[in-house]
Amino acid sequence: MLVCHCLAVNDREVKAAVGQGAATVEDVINLTDAGALCGGCHPSICMLLGEHSQGDCGGDACLAGSRVLCGDRSSV
Repeated sequence: MLVCHCLAVNDREVKAAVGQGAATVEDVINLTDAGALCGGCHPSICMLLGEHSQGDCGGDACLAGSRVLCGDRSSV
């Protein structure tokens, strides 16, 4: 599944970044470039991060103080 349309980064690349230790959207940007341009994929990145850990992933929803679990698709 394509996550970042601007830079053609797919979910496998984002999951690989998580496997390498990415814990925030910023970490994923640094490792894959996904999310570095328009930011429209930040919620999708946050959801993928939420599949691996629960809590503050650094995504827009988390940074806004909503304190939702990043993997909760109904909250993003």
